[in-house]
Amino acid sequence: MTAVAALMVCVVVDRGRRWALPVEAVAEIADLDAPLPLPRCRGDLLGLGNLRGQALAVVDLGALLAGDAPRAPKAVTVAVIRLPGVAAGLAVERVEAVIAFDPLAAAPRAPDDPPACVGRLPGDPPALLVSTAALAAALAALRP
Repeated sequence: MTAVAALMVCVVVDRGRRWALPVEAVAEIADLDAPLPLPRCRGDLLGLGNLRGQALAVVDLGALLAGDAPRAPKAVTVAVIRLPGVAAGLAVERVEAVIAFDPLAAAPRAPDDPPACVGRLPGDPPALLVSTAALAAALAALRP
């Protein structure tokens, strides 16, 4: 039997949901001042944050992936996502852990899970596993 390589995820919490983000997409975790709102943008784009002198789009994780009502822009903790052609800070309440898990141990997504969810990791509540492709597609859809 062939061994399956463990996958690494960064587990973040936002609005009572645990999200398992692919660790290869998370460049860093940062605390930012309130983002500068941008006029005529989608509600899930909270604005531009300042990450060490560089502008970073700050996106409401729950609004982007689960359709939650966008939060008011304020100082935030962000998971900085860097993928080919995409960079953004996902606003989260807190970072829980970076963990390795056996992909065969992931439960299938539930019917009421957000579309970006590809499975569930054990826990209470379960962590919603987000694929790199789903994360990249959701962030790319923010572009005008």
